[in-house]
Amino acid sequence: MGYVIVVATALLAQVLNRGGRARVDVGERVAAYSYGVLIGLAVCLFLVFFTAVRDDGSPPWWPMAPVGAGTAVAALALLRSARAAAEPDWVAA
Repeated sequence: MGYVIVVATALLAQVLNRGGRARVDVGERVAAYSYGVLIGLAVCLFLVFFTAVRDDGSPPWWPMAPVGAGTAVAALALLRSARAAAEPDWVAA
């Protein structure tokens, strides 16, 4: 799960850098990766808890749910930091 999130976010950072929209530094990428992996793990824990509560023997385990949620959150965090980096800092002189 973590590998897919990191690769997808790195691809998005590469596209943002190539397009000239904004330069995303390594610290911002690591923060986005970490946030995405944490959200993916939270979705995993939710699915495990939901299975234990249902207790009917059929686990609702969809492996793409945590990967998709983590990747989406990491991509949104990266886009948000890229947008903030692309905006000019208006300093009153």
